[in-house]
Amino acid sequence: MFIAALFEWLLYICFSFLTGSLFISQKRRVFPKKFVLFAVAGSALFSSVPLAADTISISRDIGFGTAAKNVFIDFHEGKAWFILVVIAVLLFCLIRFNDLNNDPFLTKIALLLAMLLIGLYAFISLSGGILPWVEYICRFLYMTCFSFLGGLLLTRDPKNHKRRSVTSIMFLLIALVSNFLIMSVNLWNPIHHLFYQFKQSLIVNYGQNSLVLFLLIFIALWHTLMSYFSKKNDRIVTRRTIFLSILAVSAFLDQQIQPHDIEALIKTGNISPLFQIFYHQPVTPSAVIHFTWNGYSVVMLIVSFLFLFLSGVCIIKSWPKWLSVVFSFLFAASAYLTLMISIS
Repeated sequence: MFIAALFEWLLYICFSFLTGSLFISQKRRVFPKKFVLFAVAGSALFSSVPLAADTISISRDIGFGTAAKNVFIDFHEGKAWFILVVIAVLLFCLIRFNDLNNDPFLTKIALLLAMLLIGLYAFISLSGGILPWVEYICRFLYMTCFSFLGGLLLTRDPKNHKRRSVTSIMFLLIALVSNFLIMSVNLWNPIHHLFYQFKQSLIVNYGQNSLVLFLLIFIALWHTLMSYFSKKNDRIVTRRTIFLSILAVSAFLDQQIQPHDIEALIKTGNISPLFQIFYHQPVTPSAVIHFTWNGYSVVMLIVSFLFLFLSGVCIIKSWPKWLSVVFSFLFAASAYLTLMISIS
């Protein structure tokens, strides 16, 4: 799981390099051409990880050779990956043998090919939920937003700080809504209402990862808003750190079992170790989570708002950059604890 998450994290970074070089920079070269070419090659290589994981899983029953043939030749995801490789080769050649900085038309063609790479990977990595096309659209929007946001953060242009902040806010809001919709699709159950499924999902790793991801996206949005209103563009390193953390959590989230049937996951022992730390009772399929305010949760809520306030002050008052990163992650940790210690 860790290796697959690492490769997917690197894939997100490759997409960010591509969008940063093709969408952000029109008249000047932001990255050396070899970096962009490595990003294209990495996109093709790392996008095969879901297929490799499926091959390893199936090979336990039918053998590796037969499993590889089934996954890469017979499955729709495998056929989509071969199309992705062809597009990646075309994009590689287009960038390698042309100076895109002086050719806006070819730059747009290259950007379109990069978008196709993202779209194909969104299809390859689908979890096969109840509403696959809704999940696909949301996942494509989510990956596209963070790829373009990564391009904004990897490039720096102080003259367009205000416009870039507005664009970043827009991408973050779309990514936040898209991730919420993805989670809603994966948790949808005709028997229980959605809020019930959301709180029950905290029992499994998927729900725990989703909670951390929402907190990190909120931090990124908070930093971008503070940077916009304070009109200061010296926090790019801080925002990059948060951005890379979001990509890491997103990569781990994609490796988790989809909680379409949480009771079945509990029966098979797929219970989050983090949840078991805070829930001091035996976790059974019939267990129902309730939230109750207590003295500890109220104190942690106040502490979390204090850390959020201090992270904003760090940006407005130009305090050391590392301090804003520390306060931001302390907010995420205290907000997480506020929710978890309220569980009864």
